[in-house]
Amino acid sequence: MKGVLRLEDYVIIIDTREKTTLMQEYCDTIGIPWKKKKLNYGDYGLECNGEIMKFTVEKKYGHDELATNFLPKNIERFKREFERSAGNMAVVTIGNREDIAGRNYSHGLAPKFYLAKLKQFEKSYGTEFYFVTEHTANFIVSLLFEGNKANQ
Repeated sequence: MKGVLRLEDYVIIIDTREKTTLMQEYCDTIGIPWKKKKLNYGDYGLECNGEIMKFTVEKKYGHDELATNFLPKNIERFKREFERSAGNMAVVTIGNREDIAGRNYSHGLAPKFYLAKLKQFEKSYGTEFYFVTEHTANFIVSLLFEGNKANQ
């Protein structure tokens, strides 16, 4: 990937297991090419000149979806995904961090436990958890470019 790269050299990769059309619609609207392809970790990635770049984004549809990953029956699977990413994956959750303290969710985890798990994963796996309430697809695309730029 040496030399001058143009936006046309990039393709957004949407994992084959991702069922939503949010990213597809966004890419079509702004003219960024996309394709479905299996990713080893994360829901969205970036391809440049046929090569999948390391940094990916995992998207969660709210606190209930994110928090269920910290339950005993799911946590080992969630850890394995972070281990596969080797620090090259961020998590974007639709919602805001303030909802945690306000317990504006239904999954049953205590706010202190939930926040502690987020911090533990950030420290242990070198990841970041982002919370967004609007322009989610735009945020994810920007994060993919920034994350992969940092990894070059």
